[in-house]
Amino acid sequence: MSAALVTCPDPARLAAAAAGEDLEALAHADGCEACRHVLADQAAVRGLASELRGPALPDRRRAQLGALVLAAAEGIEAERPGLSDVGRAGAPAPATGAAGDTSVRPRRRRTWSTGLGLALGGLAAAAAATWWWSRGGAIPAAAPAPAPAAPIAAFPDEGAIRVLAAVPALPARTVAALDGGVVHVVHEADRDVVTAGEGRLRVDTTSPGAIPVEVVGTNARALARGARLEATTRAGVLQTVAVFAGSVEISSARGVVIVSADEVWTWDGEVAIAPSAPATPPRRRPARSGASGSGPGGADAGRPGGGAPGATGFDQAWQRLRAGDFGAAARLFDAVTDRALADEATYWAGVAWARAGDPEAARDRLRRFVADHPRSPRAGAAHLALGKMLQGQDAAAARAHLEAALADEDARVREAAARALAAPP
Repeated sequence: MSAALVTCPDPARLAAAAAGEDLEALAHADGCEACRHVLADQAAVRGLASELRGPALPDRRRAQLGALVLAAAEGIEAERPGLSDVGRAGAPAPATGAAGDTSVRPRRRRTWSTGLGLALGGLAAAAAATWWWSRGGAIPAAAPAPAPAAPIAAFPDEGAIRVLAAVPALPARTVAALDGGVVHVVHEADRDVVTAGEGRLRVDTTSPGAIPVEVVGTNARALARGARLEATTRAGVLQTVAVFAGSVEISSARGVVIVSADEVWTWDGEVAIAPSAPATPPRRRPARSGASGSGPGGADAGRPGGGAPGATGFDQAWQRLRAGDFGAAARLFDAVTDRALADEATYWAGVAWARAGDPEAARDRLRRFVADHPRSPRAGAAHLALGKMLQGQDAAAARAHLEAALADEDARVREAAARALAAPP
C-alpha cells in the first residue's frame, strides 16, 4: 500500500482531477493532505460556478455599463459632473503658455487601462450584486454531484470500460482508483456499490462513520465494513482482494467466504480461494429418516428448502447472511433445531455473530461447535477463527486453537494458522 514519493501535481492537474479528468492526480490527492485540500477547494469552486447565472440587469443599466466600458477602452472619460476639470462651471483655464496666451494645451488622454479596469470591476460588482440578491442574499451550497448512471452488469470491450464515470472528487473518499484504473460508483441507502472495470482499486472503510463499500465484479462481490482492502480487476472480473485491516465478505456462485486481515482472496477462474473460510456454501443434508438421493451431492444439495425439514429456516438464515443482515442471520441460525443441520447452523451462527460485532456470542457458538462436532470439515476453520479472536486476550487458549487448526485437512486453513502462530504477540 505504500507508494514512492512523487512530485505533487500542479493546480491545473488538480482542477482537472476535480472535474474527473485526471485520475492519476485524483489518486495522488487521496494520499497527500496538501493536495487533498486543494482538490476540495477546486470541487467547491466548481460547485459555486455551476450555480452562477448571468445577471438580470434592466436594459437601461446594461446600456450605462456598456457606455462606461466603451468609453474607458477608447481613453475617453465619461461626461458626468465631477469627473472633468475642463468645462466645469467657474473653473479657470490653466495658463500653460506665455503671458496673455489664453490657449489651452490639449489635455493628455488618461491611460485606458485604469479606466477599463474600474469599469470592468464595476460591471463584475454589479453582476455579483444582482446574482446575490437574486439568490436571497445567501451564498449557495456546493452543487450536488450528478446522479450516477446505472451499474454496469457486463464489460463487452475495452472501449466500454474506459467511458465509465470516475470517482467523484469528494474531500473524504473511501474509494480510489490506482494506476489509471476506472471505476463506477453508485450510492445506495446503506452502501456504495463500486463496479470496477480494469486495474487496481483501493477501499478504506475503517474511519468512524464510513459507509460500507461493495466492490462488484462479473464473477464475485466483496463487501467491506470497517475494513481496508486493495482489489485487482481485469475486464470486469474481480481477480484478487488483499485485506489489510478488518475482514471482507466475498460472495460468488460458490458461496460466501470471509477474508481477514493479512489474507488474500484469489479468483482462479473456477474457485474462489481464501485461507480463512471454506469456499463452498453450507451443505444440505437429509433428515435421519430422509429420502434417498438427497445427500450432500444430491439433487437437493443447492436448492432452498431441500433436505431436512429445518432446511427452510436454515436457508432463510443463509440468505440473510449473504445479504449482509448479520444480526438477523445469526438469530435465524440460532433458531435452527433440526439435528441434521445442527453443526452447520452452529458454525454459521458463530460467523454471523462475529460479523454482527458480537465477539462474545461468536466465541460461544464456535466453542460449542468444536466441542460438539470435533470431526466436522469446518472444525479447523472454527479453531482458526477462535484462535484469532483470542489473540491478545488469552494467549494460551489462542495458541491451543491455532495448533488444532494446523491439523486441518484444508491446506489454506493450515497456512493461515501457521501465519497467525508466527505473528508477533
